[in-house]
Amino acid sequence: NLMELILSGNDITFNFNGIGNAVYLESLDLEDTGLSSLSGVSQAENLRLLRVDRNNFSEFPNEVLDLTNLEVLSMSDNFFTDQPVPNQLRLLTSLTYLSCSGCGFTGPVPAWLGSMPSLQYLKLSQNALTGTLPSVLESISSLRHLDLSEQASLGRGLKGSLLSFSNQTELTEVFLQHNSFEGPIPPNFLSNVRKNALVTVDLRYNMLNETIPVQLGDFEQMNLYVSSNLIEGIPQSLCSKNWNGGDVAKNGCDGLLCAKGTFNAFGRATNGVDCFECDDPTHSQYFGNTFCGSAVEHQSLIFLYRSFGGPNWKSDNNWLRSDDHCTWEGITCWTNGDLKGLVQRIELPDNNLVGEMPFALIWQLEGLNYIDLSKNDISIPFSLIANAVNLETIILSETNTDSLEGIEAAQSLKSLHLTSAALTGSIPEQLYSLTGLEELYMSHNQLSGSISFAIGELKELKDLYLFGNKLDGTIPSELGYLARLEHLSLGNNKFEGSVPRQITSLPLLEFLSLENEAGGSSDGLSGPVPALDGLPRISELYMGHNSFSGTIPEHFLQGIHDKSAKITVDLSFNRIVGSIPSSLSNFQDMNLLLVGNGISAIPDPICGQLGWMNGEAAKGCDAILCPPGSFNTDGRRVDSQTLCEPCTYPGSAQTYGSTSCGPGSAASLDDRSILFDLYDATGGSSWTRSDG
Repeated sequence: NLMELILSGNDITFNFNGIGNAVYLESLDLEDTGLSSLSGVSQAENLRLLRVDRNNFSEFPNEVLDLTNLEVLSMSDNFFTDQPVPNQLRLLTSLTYLSCSGCGFTGPVPAWLGSMPSLQYLKLSQNALTGTLPSVLESISSLRHLDLSEQASLGRGLKGSLLSFSNQTELTEVFLQHNSFEGPIPPNFLSNVRKNALVTVDLRYNMLNETIPVQLGDFEQMNLYVSSNLIEGIPQSLCSKNWNGGDVAKNGCDGLLCAKGTFNAFGRATNGVDCFECDDPTHSQYFGNTFCGSAVEHQSLIFLYRSFGGPNWKSDNNWLRSDDHCTWEGITCWTNGDLKGLVQRIELPDNNLVGEMPFALIWQLEGLNYIDLSKNDISIPFSLIANAVNLETIILSETNTDSLEGIEAAQSLKSLHLTSAALTGSIPEQLYSLTGLEELYMSHNQLSGSISFAIGELKELKDLYLFGNKLDGTIPSELGYLARLEHLSLGNNKFEGSVPRQITSLPLLEFLSLENEAGGSSDGLSGPVPALDGLPRISELYMGHNSFSGTIPEHFLQGIHDKSAKITVDLSFNRIVGSIPSSLSNFQDMNLLLVGNGISAIPDPICGQLGWMNGEAAKGCDAILCPPGSFNTDGRRVDSQTLCEPCTYPGSAQTYGSTSCGPGSAASLDDRSILFDLYDATGGSSWTRSDG
C-alpha cells in the first residue's frame, strides 16, 4: 500500500530491487542521498513523481525514460558529461514539471518541448545550451514557469531575439538572465497573460536594447529585472507602477533601472540602496548600470568568459557571480584619473582558457592597457583593436593566435608577445607601422620569407626576438638604425650572407643571437668573423653553427667597456682557423665556445685566466678546448666528469676542440685506422674484452 517514500538528505545506500512490489507507489524522493544509479527503477510503473536532485550520476539515467506515467521529474545538480537534452524525454507526455538545472546539457533547446501538452514548469537553467529559442516554446499553452537562465555560466549562452510568448495565458514566471539575447523586448511580450496576475521577468545580463515596451504597463503587478543590458529608455508611464515589491512606486524610474550616468550593484534602486552618480557619466551610457563603467565593457568580459569556456578555467573567482567586474579574478580597473572605473588590465595566463573568439569585443575596452592570456588554447583576432586606444601590452604567447591582420591599428602598442603561437607566412608589412613598439617577441612560430627593410622604422625597439622560425634571405642592414636595441635574436632560421656592418655597432646591444642558420642546403651566415668591436655592452653572443671563416680578429669585442663582467661567446661549429687572439685575455670572466672549428693555438695568457669557463679554466686550458690528439663529446673539459680523452691512433684530432678521433686525412683510411676510430668512438677502454 506504499504510495509515497521520502528519504531525501540521508547518507544511505539505496537500490531498487523489488520496487515493483510497491504497486501503488506514486511519489519517490531520493534527493541528495549519494545515488549513482537508477537501475531497476523502471519496475515502479505507476510512479508519478521522481526527485533525484543533487546526486552522483555521471550520465543521464535512461531508466527514467520507461516511467511513462511520470508527471514530475526533478534531476537538478547532476552533471551529465557533455550531452544534449535527451530526445527520449519527449516520450514522457504526461510531464507537467521538468527540472534539470546544472545538468551539464549542451546543444540547442530541444524543439520537441513544443509537443509536451501538459508541461507547466520547465527549468533547464545553469547548463551550456546554445542557439536561439525555438518558436515552438510559444505553443506550450499550459506553461507557467520557464527558466533557461545562466547558460552563459558554462558556455556562450542562448542568443538571438526574445520570443514574445504572446500565446501563453498562464506564463507568469520567466527567467532568461545571463545569456546573450539581443534586440528589443517585443512590444507584445506576454500580452495574453492575465493582467491582474503577479508576473516575474528576469532578463538581466543580456544585450537587450532600445526602450522597455510601454505595453508592459498593462500589468498591475510585476517584478521586472532588466539591469546590465543596453537599455536606452524607460516610458514615463511605467515609473509610477507598484512594481518590484514597491521599489518603482517609491523610487520612480530608478526603481526599474538606474538612470544613465548612475549606478549601483543592483542596477536599480532597491532596499534603501540609491543609484549613485559616476564620476564620469560618459562611462555609463545606458540605463541599469551595475558598475561605474561602460556597459560594453561588462558585456565584452562576459563574451570573453563565454567564448573561452569560463566554468572550466583553473580559477574564475567572482566571474559572473559579482555585478562589479572589477572584482573578477584577473581584472584590474583604473582607480583614478580620466579612466577611473574602466578595465585597465586583463591577466589570465595559463588558466585553461579554450576556444576561439570570432570577433574580439575585448578591444572595445577603451581603458585597456595590458592583456595577458598566454599559455591558453585560444585564438584571438586583432580586428577592432583600434578602439583600444590605451593598449600598450599584448601577451598571447603559447596560444593558437595565427594572424596579425589588423594589428597595425594598435597605435599605442609598446609590447607584443606572440612566442610559440601559430603564426605562419611572412611578417606583414603593416607590423612595421607600429612605430612606438619597444618589445616584439615572435620566436618559435612558422614565419617565413625575409625581414623587410621597413624594420628600420621601429626606432623605439629594444627587444626583437624572431628565433626559431623559417625566415631566410640576408639580415637587413636597417637593423642598424635601431639605436635603442638591447636584445636581438634571429637564430635558428635560414639566414645567409654576412653580418651587416651596421648592426656591429649598436651602442646598447647586450644580447645577439645569430646561431644555427646553417642546415639543409644552406651554409648559414658566412664570411670573415666580424670584429663586433662597436658593441660596448654586449654580454651574450651566439653565432655557432654557421660558416664563418678565417681567424678571429685581434680586436674582437675590444669595444666592451666592462671587461670584468661575465660574457658568453659561442662561435662553435664554424670554419674558423688559427689562434685564439691573445687580446681576449683582457676579459676576466668569459665562456668562449669554439668547439668544431680548426683552432690551432691557445695563447698562454688566456690559459691563465682563472675566471674563464665558469672557473674551470683554473684547472687547465683543456676547459677551453681539448688539445690536439685528444677529444670528448663536448670538445672540452666541462667539469671533472668530462675529461678530454687521448686519441688512440696517431694523427687523429689535429686541432683544438675535437669531438671525435677521426684519421688525419682521407688517405689514411686503411683498415687499421677504421678500427682505431671504432675503438675511440665506442669507448674501447671500457669494453668488456679488448685483447690485443
